[in-house]
Amino acid sequence: MTDGVKRFGKRNRDEQETVADAIRDGAPMPEPRAERTRWQMSLTVDERRWLDRRSRELGLTRSGYVKLLMREDRARVEQEAGRS
Repeated sequence: MTDGVKRFGKRNRDEQETVADAIRDGAPMPEPRAERTRWQMSLTVDERRWLDRRSRELGLTRSGYVKLLMREDRARVEQEAGRS
C-alpha cells in the first residue's frame, strides 16, 4: 500500500505544478465548489477560484479540467523531448 501512496503523492505534485503553470500562463482564474479531493485541499484559494472559473467556461468539472491540463502538459513534454 505504501507504494500507492507514493505514486498518489507524486501525481498530486504534478497536478499542482500544472495548475500553477496554467495560472502563470495567464488563463483566466475560480469560485469554490463543494467537492474536494486530497490534492484540491492543498490548492490556494486563488488557484481553486481560477480552476473553477476556467472549468466552467469549458463546461468541465474541476477534475475534468485538471485532467485536460495534465494531458496537454504531457503532450507538450513529449513533443519537447522529441525535438531534443
